Amino acid sequence: MYDYGVFDPDQKNFYLNFARGRMYYSVWESAAPWRIEEALEEKRDVKVIELALSPEAKLATIKFLQNNATEENSTYLYHFYDDNCATRIRDILNAATEGDLQRWAERQPASASFRQAAQRYLSHSPIIFWALDFLQGRNIDRPLNRYEEMFLPESLHQAVLDFSPSIVAQETILQDTSDTGVRFRPLANHVNRDPFYALWGMLLAILLYLLGKRYVKFTSLLYALLLMGLGILGSVLLFMMSFSDMDMTWFNENIILVNPLLFVGMGSAFSASFANRKKHATRHRGILAKRTFQGMFALGIALVVAKGLLPTLLVQDNLKVILLLLPIALSGSTFHGWSNREQL
Repeated sequence: MYDYGVFDPDQKNFYLNFARGRMYYSVWESAAPWRIEEALEEKRDVKVIELALSPEAKLATIKFLQNNATEENSTYLYHFYDDNCATRIRDILNAATEGDLQRWAERQPASASFRQAAQRYLSHSPIIFWALDFLQGRNIDRPLNRYEEMFLPESLHQAVLDFSPSIVAQETILQDTSDTGVRFRPLANHVNRDPFYALWGMLLAILLYLLGKRYVKFTSLLYALLLMGLGILGSVLLFMMSFSDMDMTWFNENIILVNPLLFVGMGSAFSASFANRKKHATRHRGILAKRTFQGMFALGIALVVAKGLLPTLLVQDNLKVILLLLPIALSGSTFHGWSNREQL
């Protein structure tokens, strides 16, 4: 068993290296029987494909794997889409077929972009997906071919079965959990979730508006915490755009709406939520929070219009981000508008 998905979370500066796109993975060599038994015990799907390669290709593959698993050769710089534990297997199989696998797969378009393909596997975690989706820019929104789509293990598995001329001698299904419900099953096809996030944005905006009518200081605190969370997310994005080797975070349009400038509005909202209304009431209380939300709303509308006018330039698939934030930005600017007048 040659496993290319091994990493050490205890390595020095692990999380900093992750943010900077400098994740180091390794290939580990181990006995296959106990690894298969382990997977079976964990209720995983286990399918074994016996490859029908020529004796020369088998020998070359074995030599490569044994050499690659040595301590001096086992580490590689991981890339989520271009160089991961599935693409490493893909490239080894491509070498065994003398490049025929790549030539065959590149002639076939895939059904989704990198972003859409990944979303199928994160549909059960909408908040996590939204955050990861937010941090990734236009580089993952171009159409793929099947060779690129093999960054997903299931796509690699299916491509090996479909490849012609066939290199599959036999497939044995040791365990299939699809009917047991013990594991999350990815969606068969990409589903547009933009309306889902738009609905959540409107519901959150309405909830904050209703709370603000009765609990002014508490709602101002919620808006402050919201701006703080978005400000942190924007700071992470700015760092990854500027100092990270993760090319999927570069040229990210979301920095227009969510960036460290939101901390200015956060401070204003915090000030309004803790101020003594009788002693310190002022026309300027919360004004920067209001301006922050107004700016976010105006920039969001401008970005939507620009994407409509320049579809070939602004190609990032980030409508779900904009649709979630627009209603919240509108409610925040409205709340800090009438809450200021209430305080006078």
